Amino acid sequence: MRLFFISADGQRGLSSIETTIALGIVSILGSMAMPSMFELMNHVAIRSERMALIQDIRVTRFKAISHRRPAYLCALDVQGACARLSHWNQGWMGFVDNNLNGIYDETDELVVRHAPPQTNKKVDIIFHARWKNIKFDGRGVLRRSGHFRVCNPDKAGEQNMLVIRMNTYGRLAIEADELPCT
Repeated sequence: MRLFFISADGQRGLSSIETTIALGIVSILGSMAMPSMFELMNHVAIRSERMALIQDIRVTRFKAISHRRPAYLCALDVQGACARLSHWNQGWMGFVDNNLNGIYDETDELVVRHAPPQTNKKVDIIFHARWKNIKFDGRGVLRRSGHFRVCNPDKAGEQNMLVIRMNTYGRLAIEADELPCT
């Protein structure tokens, strides 16, 4: 069987053996590139979640200042409610506490709500603090602080883990860390 292409030496077509060899070489090269492609996709997912978290921290602080009321950022539980959890992998929400009770209810204003894609299982977000949520007072001063570890749980201990630290006035610092992602 001959395919009808003109080769460099003027012959018409390629044999099925030549086509099979070319496809084999392409598949080998493709299989060598796949692990690096998956690593790149994981790196992009981690960066995307980290940037979303940073943006939502800033928006929550801004809303606390503009409303002159306390604002909270907390983890979502499996039902999608605000919970005091260390792992923020289910997502998070921020709200302005209009009735000053510290709990999200119908009188409060929802500021941000982030639910990560279900396909994204390679990002682990852990909040280390005594309180399991972030609270800004009406002046934007951080009253409950801590730090986040954002990493790939399969690569715990490697340099792709980043720490997000917050100071009292809401300034964020991002640092690389090699501690285990726990």
